[in-house]
Amino acid sequence: MNRQIRKTGIFISALFVALILNLSWLQVIDAEDLWHNQANETRRIEKEYSDHRGAILSSDGVVLAESIPASGTYDFLRSYPLQHLTAHIVGFYSLGPGDVGLEATYNDELRGSDQQLDMASIMDRLRDEVKGNDITLTLDTRVQKAAETALAGRKGSVVALDPLTGNILAAYSNPSFDPNTLSIHDPEQIAKNWETFRTDAENPMLARMFNERYPPGSTFKIVTAAAALDAGITTPTEMFPVLTSINLPQTHQTLSNYRGTSCGGSLVTSFARSCNTVFASLALRMGPEVFLNGVEKFGFNDRPPLSLVTAESVVPRKDYERVLPELAKSGIGQQDVQATPLQMALVAAAVANNGQIPQPQILKSIRDPDGRLLKETRPEIWRTAMSPSTADTLRMMMHEVVTRGTGRRAQISGVEVAGKTGTAETGTAPSHAWFVGFAPLENPAIAIAVIVENGGSGGTIAAPVAQQVMASALGK
Repeated sequence: MNRQIRKTGIFISALFVALILNLSWLQVIDAEDLWHNQANETRRIEKEYSDHRGAILSSDGVVLAESIPASGTYDFLRSYPLQHLTAHIVGFYSLGPGDVGLEATYNDELRGSDQQLDMASIMDRLRDEVKGNDITLTLDTRVQKAAETALAGRKGSVVALDPLTGNILAAYSNPSFDPNTLSIHDPEQIAKNWETFRTDAENPMLARMFNERYPPGSTFKIVTAAAALDAGITTPTEMFPVLTSINLPQTHQTLSNYRGTSCGGSLVTSFARSCNTVFASLALRMGPEVFLNGVEKFGFNDRPPLSLVTAESVVPRKDYERVLPELAKSGIGQQDVQATPLQMALVAAAVANNGQIPQPQILKSIRDPDGRLLKETRPEIWRTAMSPSTADTLRMMMHEVVTRGTGRRAQISGVEVAGKTGTAETGTAPSHAWFVGFAPLENPAIAIAVIVENGGSGGTIAAPVAQQVMASALGK
């Protein structure tokens, strides 16, 4: 009798073990496949929007996104305390258009679906009590706020980063939008809000700092100078004729300096005064292959490796021997040259970092709900744009721009600043105002790119914006 009872007990125990293993398999191992099964879509949406999603924090500890308790169908509501200030970076988590920005990039981490399956996390999953991981960004809200304030409502963007690590300190685009209007639990209202943003002529949902390309104008002369110096085409002391314009080959056209001024002298002086005639001539002297090879060392015709969608900055590869005037105009950042503000901030970083371009980083770390470190980003080099000696020369030349040239409005009391202004022609519309630079001159802590769309003169309009943002980052 005891033997039969024992066999029955073993059989029942085996059934329980099988049941537990099967439940564990369904709830843990096979959960993700089941979760995304089309037949489970309604349940998946209800569950996801009732989960306690992890928070997104700035490097200075400010909450950029969090899940707060809600009443109704879903247990939590996604909230964005800084509203429009970080909308283009953080993005939104929405029942309507879906996930955008870092909310999409790090969706699995924020949901907690990537957590290691220790006993505690397994029990949480069985109880349906998963809490997502928190992610901390490199972004500094004080610098981000300074960028918003300095732009003063004008259309444009600012990108500021640490030139040694690639950590993005600020990335602000104006106009912006309030992501809270898209994270509500009313699908009909979400659709209305989405349509309002989508049809707005100002395009507030466009992340201009990463995804809009502009002619960089004279800020591109940094790239042209680097390519020519590295190739031995010119030297800092070479003397160029003082001219108001040059004749373009293969045509009867001429290319003039800004507002028809006379310009020339040494390469250093020509750079400080932003002489179109000099840098167009250098592009022609280099020829297409040397010019394009030097340009692509900076990352043009490629996408910067950032954990957000970025546009490719371009200098088209074509048969410039047949259209040499286009090569000359490309040498001064016009014609077909198109760059994002992020790309131009990386150009400044290359000069500040002895010729090396760091990989841009927006993620600092990921921690689980108990505060344990799961991931931490490390600095990496993306490109080598030029030799250290060429970077030294350009550092001196960019310092001259701010000290005695077109960028004097970027000066910061007690800090040596290096930079380059740009006034990029757009056709019939007013020019875009640019400033690209870094500070301090020795031991740089911030590299920056500023564009004010159709703002006019880079030295007059964009340089003061950069000055305010750099001063904020440096505690000035």
